[in-house]
Amino acid sequence: MDSDLVLARYYKGFGIDAGTIAAAQLCWLSAARLTRYVYRVLLISLVFGALHAPVLATQPCLPSPCSTVGGTVDLAKCRKLADWIATGTITRVVHHEEGYPVFKDFAEFTFTIKTWEKNAGKSRRELRFQVGWCDNTQPVPKDTSGTFRFFGLALPKDPSLANQYLYFEPVQGPRQ
Repeated sequence: MDSDLVLARYYKGFGIDAGTIAAAQLCWLSAARLTRYVYRVLLISLVFGALHAPVLATQPCLPSPCSTVGGTVDLAKCRKLADWIATGTITRVVHHEEGYPVFKDFAEFTFTIKTWEKNAGKSRRELRFQVGWCDNTQPVPKDTSGTFRFFGLALPKDPSLANQYLYFEPVQGPRQ
């Protein structure tokens, strides 16, 4: 097999056509020098690409106000920060799973209130939530049966605005 044809097939994988190879050979670049040149260009491209990637990253979210430094949830702190606390059930879950690079389920769900524990007397019995990137960050559990306790921020006067929760936890196990 002709050596030029072998080189052309090899370098085609790098996006280098036969004309570029011929020009390189006319400039007395041997196959070894051309290979080193290609690798240097690739390495420089990777370095500049890696330095540029953090600029495109999203801003990090603040940790949950209910979280401690170690990442555990401080229920006393959460109870103090919450404008309302209620127990009820999670229903009508609609999943919006995002794949790579996010790997997050931005699910929408309804919290049906059975009892108010803090700021009782609210007229609304159902609250609609959507898991977000920095707001409502706690994902919906796979098993939503049973009762949950929600710690929430002030409910907006306009029901079309988004509701926000600080944290929620299961109160009793799944229904049998």
